[in-house]
Amino acid sequence: MIPALPPLDWAAVLTVLPEPGYVVLPDFIPASLVTALRHELREQEVSGRFHAAGIGRGAAQQIQRQIRGDRIAWLEASWPAAAAYLQLLDDLRQQLNRELFLGIAEYEAHYACYEPGNGYGRHIDRHVSMAGSGQGQRVISTVCYLNEPGWPADAGGELVLYPEGATPLSVTPEAGTLVVFRSDSMAHEVLPANQQRLSIAGWMRTRD
Repeated sequence: MIPALPPLDWAAVLTVLPEPGYVVLPDFIPASLVTALRHELREQEVSGRFHAAGIGRGAAQQIQRQIRGDRIAWLEASWPAAAAYLQLLDDLRQQLNRELFLGIAEYEAHYACYEPGNGYGRHIDRHVSMAGSGQGQRVISTVCYLNEPGWPADAGGELVLYPEGATPLSVTPEAGTLVVFRSDSMAHEVLPANQQRLSIAGWMRTRD
């Protein structure tokens, strides 16, 4: 049973996404939900729902572990903790549409598990597609960390954001931290860690 969650204050996100295009919110996701999500991730892992993540889209997708080393399981609304998280992020989607007129139609997300030594090379989340292909576009990216509280300072696994024309920003994967950034312009990478690293990666996108 997932406890009822109060509405979250998304003001910090609404004010910065136009410029500089990212925000880091430590301890933002309620601890009770983070714990439930971590347990659910473990349950889905035991049930065999995780698979190696690929790079690229559609028929062009490839598994290249030297570039991207996580295993993933897409969140389903029938999973209790996932449903609560998806609802929280859908609230943000609706506010972004009201305030910034982004035309976002949906939010999708997956659990991600990085084993020690694995990372994800520098990239941008919006896939290049042919004009007129009818494919939806990723507009906003999110990362939520599900590690046990007290991530060691020497464990690695940071998310590094590369704002254009600015100093790179390193984000420690502390439990409950939420990172929100623009999919079209924010290059980023996941550094390898020396212990297992758990998170949810998600994207708000226009409709196909």
